[in-house]
Parts: sequence; C-alpha cells; structure tokens
Amino acid sequence: MSSHLAIVLSRRDFGESDQIIFLYTLERGKVEALAKGVKKIISKNSSALEPFCLIEVEFAACHHTKNFGVVVGKELDRLIRARAINIFAGIRGDLDKSFMAQYAVALVNKMAPAEEKDDGIFSLLFDWLAWLEKAETAGTGLLYGFIVKLFKRFGFEPEPSKCVACGQLPAVGDYVFYPMGGGRVCSVCRQARLGERFVKLDRQDARDFAALADGKWARAGEVRSENLFVFITEFIQCHSESKLAYFAGI
Repeated sequence: MSSHLAIVLSRRDFGESDQIIFLYTLERGKVEALAKGVKKIISKNSSALEPFCLIEVEFAACHHTKNFGVVVGKELDRLIRARAINIFAGIRGDLDKSFMAQYAVALVNKMAPAEEKDDGIFSLLFDWLAWLEKAETAGTGLLYGFIVKLFKRFGFEPEPSKCVACGQLPAVGDYVFYPMGGGRVCSVCRQARLGERFVKLDRQDARDFAALADGKWARAGEVRSENLFVFITEFIQCHSESKLAYFAGI
C-alpha cells in the first residue's frame, strides 16, 4: 500500500456503487484509481473525492477492471483511503470560482498523460487553486492565465512577436494573430493566406497576453480581452488534440 499527495480531477461511475477517480499526484502524475463502494451514503471516502480537492490518498496493488467477470481494460490502482487536506472551501462557495476550477481540472485530466510525473503541473494547479480561492473576484483572465501556463508545459506556446510565416517583425501596431500558424502574422503573409482565420488584437491585448504568459495571477485576473481569449482557445484547438471549449464565464 502506498500514500500519495493528489488533486482530484474527476470521477466517473463504474458499476452500481463504484467509481473510477482521476487524480493528479505529486509522485506519479495522473493516476486512475478504482474506489469501491464510494457511491454508498456511508462511504467515508466520498466527500474527499470531489473535483479539485487536495487529498492524501492510499492505493493498494493494481488489478484489472472487469465487467460481468470479463477483463475489459487496463490495470487500475485500488483506492483504499482518501483524506481531505484542503477542499478549497472559498472556491466551492463561489459559483464563478467553482466553474473555473471545474474547467481547469477537467482540462488537466484531458491533456495530461497517465503515469508521467511532472512536479511543475502539480505545483501549477495547486498554486492556481490557492490563488483563485483568495482572489476577491474571479476574472476570466485568471483562468486563461492558467491555460496558457499549462499548455506551455506541454510545449504549446504562441509566437507573440515575429511573423510565424516569414520571421519578420510586423509593422508597429499590426497585432493580427494566426491561430493555425501559431502566433502573430504580418500583412504581406496575410494576403497570401486569404480565406484563412485570423484574430485581430491591439497593443493592449499583446501586453495582456504577456501578462498571462508570465503567470502573475493578480495581473492575469485583470485581463478582460474577449478577442485574446478567442485566440488562445483557437490556438490550442489547432495545435493540440484538445477540443478546448471557449470559456466566457457565467
């Protein structure tokens, strides 16, 4: 039996009373574990397994998942015990913050490969949740700041300065971005790509993007540019396998 520090990403029903719990652990990266009987009212583990809880969790040896006695999937750890360390009550009590946190952990669950340890992703998610909890207001920019930092760790980062097609610096004040190309694009190269999708930004949007990329959560929370959020969403859709949905708040 082994103990791990983990953030709950998601949970999915498996049979009448069991669930598969998706966790991001400090020690092993993303882990899927089978929680037996967790849907029962008397289950002592259930309350600690809500999304974006920070928990201490114990696993038993791996075993194959079965359906009607037939092996149907890979081996899963058996979750034996879960103890809540921080449920981030300040997030759960705020609808805007709760939606953001749910979106963030779902994105990590979708993007992170299984069983690949990455202390940076764990720290990024924990630090962001801690900041979100204490933030006075949950501006959408705070979520997009997290998205930019997360995808940077996965190797997806837009080019904010030079034209992605020719490598030249676009004209001063020409802030047009090309999601498929991966960043900024000059007027000449746009003419050669008529009919393709571009997102027009301005100087302030460019500054705001730099703020999101810096990971300074206080500054990210002040960003309000809908066009910038659209570009980030479309960039990620074009350059990863993620079908990231645009988040406009509630």
